[in-house]
Amino acid sequence: MSSSTAGKSIIMVGGPNVGKSHYTFQLYGRLSSKTCGLKLRAMPNQELFQEGLDRLNRGLAAKHTSTAQYDNADLLLTDDEGNDFDLLWPDYGGEQISQMLATRGVDEAWQSRLMSAHGILLFIRPDTILDFKNIVDQPIELELKSRDEKKSESTDCRLTLETQVGLVELLQILLFAGQLNRVTRLSSPKLTILMTCWDEIINPSGTPAKVLQGRLPLLHQFITSNWREDSVNVYGLSALGRSLDKKKPDPEFAKLGPSSQGYVVGTEGKQTEDLTVVLSQLLKPSDAN
Repeated sequence: MSSSTAGKSIIMVGGPNVGKSHYTFQLYGRLSSKTCGLKLRAMPNQELFQEGLDRLNRGLAAKHTSTAQYDNADLLLTDDEGNDFDLLWPDYGGEQISQMLATRGVDEAWQSRLMSAHGILLFIRPDTILDFKNIVDQPIELELKSRDEKKSESTDCRLTLETQVGLVELLQILLFAGQLNRVTRLSSPKLTILMTCWDEIINPSGTPAKVLQGRLPLLHQFITSNWREDSVNVYGLSALGRSLDKKKPDPEFAKLGPSSQGYVVGTEGKQTEDLTVVLSQLLKPSDAN
């Protein structure tokens, strides 16, 4: 196995229940079985992944990952061309990302990672994003009441990651914390949007980028205004290929096994079972530097 020295860093970002854990468990499973083009440079703490994989092997959804479980879970990877990079499993719970919106800031460890990041993986679950149409047809008070009923913890901030405005604000906080110059559009860190639970999206039309533009126009506009076109990619992701329950096993999923489940819809709209394409794309050089 090659050296475990630090490579280019890719940071995973996303709120609660957007599929970060399922994607990482599936990625680790493929890496362990050597069924993808990437390899591990060093073994992570396997205990952090094994419980999730065991549940998937039984046809059950993985449990919510507690904050304490994120420690020392970074995946140190290399590709077929010998490029080393580190997928930084976030040392936070999704709820803590929501708190960034309330505090408008990040801690020193996060800031250090952002300042040196080569790429950002932003996980978004489109069907959970609230769309405030107008106060006549869709009163804000009703939307907020519905949202409050689902929240697992209270916050003093109305902005959440279930709104386009909240997602835009999160990106602005990350850019500011990383001291990224936005006089011109960004070429680094590259940004990859993963629209998760793609199998639950009703009638997606066009490429993932077109779906993002049509369903989340405010977010799309912010991204295209702040990143160069060749430094942004948008994918559809179904890490499991179907919905799983946390208590009732899916016997068909268990029979087929998680290693044959899950897919990515690429930038051209074509489906592939290679969940690593979203990472490989981040390593490719931009058209211009």
